[in-house]
Amino acid sequence: HPDLATLAATQPAWRALATHLAADVDAVGDGIQRELVTELADALRFPGGNVGRRLDTRWLRSSDAHLRLAGVVQRLDRRDLHRRDTCGEVRFVYRLAYAVPAADGAMAGSRLPVLLNVVFVPHETDCEAWARAWTAPPSVEGTLAPRSLRLDRVEVNLQVVRFPAGFETEFGGQAGYLLEALTLEADPAGTVAVARLPLENTPDVARLRAEPALRDDLVRWIGRSVADIDQGTYRIPDRFLADRAVSWSTLGVNRLVNRPFSALFPEGSRSDLPEVPPGLRHVAGAAGLLDRLDNGSCTGCHQAGSAAGFHLLGPDDPELSGVTNRLAQVVSPHLAVERERRRTATLALARGTRPDPFRPHSLSPGPADVARDADGTAGADPGALRAVGVDQPCLPADRSAELADAARWECRAETGPTTCAVVVADPRVALAWGQCVPETVDGLRAGMACRSAVVRSRVLEPRTSATLWGLHGYADKVVQHQRYGLPEDKSFSTGALNCRPPVLGVPLGRAYRSCTADERSLVGAVQPGVEICGVVGGARFDRCVEADFHACLDQIVGRGMVAACDADTPCREDHVCQALPWQLAGVPDVAGRAVTEAGGGFCTPTYFLFQLRLDGHPVPRVAPVD
Repeated sequence: HPDLATLAATQPAWRALATHLAADVDAVGDGIQRELVTELADALRFPGGNVGRRLDTRWLRSSDAHLRLAGVVQRLDRRDLHRRDTCGEVRFVYRLAYAVPAADGAMAGSRLPVLLNVVFVPHETDCEAWARAWTAPPSVEGTLAPRSLRLDRVEVNLQVVRFPAGFETEFGGQAGYLLEALTLEADPAGTVAVARLPLENTPDVARLRAEPALRDDLVRWIGRSVADIDQGTYRIPDRFLADRAVSWSTLGVNRLVNRPFSALFPEGSRSDLPEVPPGLRHVAGAAGLLDRLDNGSCTGCHQAGSAAGFHLLGPDDPELSGVTNRLAQVVSPHLAVERERRRTATLALARGTRPDPFRPHSLSPGPADVARDADGTAGADPGALRAVGVDQPCLPADRSAELADAARWECRAETGPTTCAVVVADPRVALAWGQCVPETVDGLRAGMACRSAVVRSRVLEPRTSATLWGLHGYADKVVQHQRYGLPEDKSFSTGALNCRPPVLGVPLGRAYRSCTADERSLVGAVQPGVEICGVVGGARFDRCVEADFHACLDQIVGRGMVAACDADTPCREDHVCQALPWQLAGVPDVAGRAVTEAGGGFCTPTYFLFQLRLDGHPVPRVAPVD
């Protein structure tokens, strides 16, 4: 892992890319009409450190920082979306990380919420042969020889600003993410130019609102493309697209800022859209069509079925991440389902058959029951009923007519009767997704959402239209309400639940109780989909931002009942599956290690993990600029 100071000094491509990214990050920060600071020393001038924080772009040229490979992703299925014949793509996904000397002489560090997806297109034109190369026993050196690939673009997803929960008391914190796609071109002298590309299927909302004729042209294109949109195999022409966007969490799946087609076609103007023909696989109504388009945009995918706005976070290096900053599940709920579809498509092509091009919604749970043929091909029982557990996304019954029967799923009764309720409501969104919730408090268990929210999304008026869609999403307002009448004080017990409020950084609240002695010992903790006596920060957590968070968190291992998670039991929105720090005093090492080795963990709010927030890290060291 060469450090980024060395790369900036010796590699024109990284120097140009770092310069471009720093300028775009600064442009977003400068455009936000709230106070932002970069370093902790500046944040501490505000009560409780409650001020917006912006990404420190010095990391991009720091001797402490490097790029860490999170994964290599084969996307042969993307050949359907290229405008010329290809065998899809191969993606190298990198995360920004740092390592600094600790007081004891060891190295400590973290990964950061900065992701670069370096996309290559294979030179290979025989796609059946290319598929067979990927299904044969592993031989990465042969399959991915440099001569076999050409660089196509670099896709960027980085957290550019974060407002803490003490500032955004009802949201439970907010963070903005910059999304863009870039090309790098070198001239004969070796100078590298960086240019933005149109963002795939992401409309330029401000321009389309300002140019009615262009919007009408988009409507006509949608009318000609309904079948492809339904399949998920469409490419919106470049003339309609933005070249950057900002996506906002938390509560992001139903926020207008992340739903650009809902913003372009508000209620009252949806009669402009084409009539949806019967018999499609996914779409059945106008709102369903807009939702399909919203989900296919960069901002929509960023906030639907993701993990902290990302889909591939990659495995942790224990020597870098310590024990309190590690993930148990390193892919998003969407990718956990989606990679099975991709694998099936590759196997089909390797056998010389045409893969099914249909792409499910990114919130889809996948087939209910999957069986494997002798050759490893996955196949689903077409009559099986798909159902998801509590706190998972679902389509409310009163909107079920918007999607085809095959595109829907139901809530599974677990601890009692459940229903699909819209827990984050924004009336401006075309199709609001719900969440499976217990019908009564008797069905509630630790870790579940205990609040509902109504979002008043900021409306982008023509007179304030910005060229960067989503820049001012932080101005959204939200009001939360308790669902079950639980206490919200600190009267914790092992037999009664408490609703921890969002001001603590828990969006939509979290049902919580103390652990019993058996639960603290992790007896039976490897059972999937149940409560677990996990690790909770408590009142001292925020103070760990002021020092080496690794050493600080190691000393405040509080235990409490939260939701368990594993590969088959994802966490709810705005939560991630954290690894149990079984190495620390206060956590049973043998039982805790068994949970970890089985792929299990506990659900924690996204920004409780320092690797998923831009603040709380040391000041990056940089060499003086000549």
